[in-house]
Amino acid sequence: MSFPDLDPEICLFIDASLHGWSILVRQVGKWEGGISVERQEHRLIVCKGGMFRAASANSITEK
Repeated sequence: MSFPDLDPEICLFIDASLHGWSILVRQVGKWEGGISVERQEHRLIVCKGGMFRAASANSITEK
């Protein structure tokens, strides 16, 4: 992981399932037009994830 730079483009990737979640924050130093986001040169800024506890599975109205 690295410290963020203020100029490059920031990309946020999130994912969640019934059991867990993840978040990635990455920066692209120089955005290359015509190249998909997956093929750009990324620098990892934040990588976090976790599992939901039993109480997290309930919606607010069910609590």
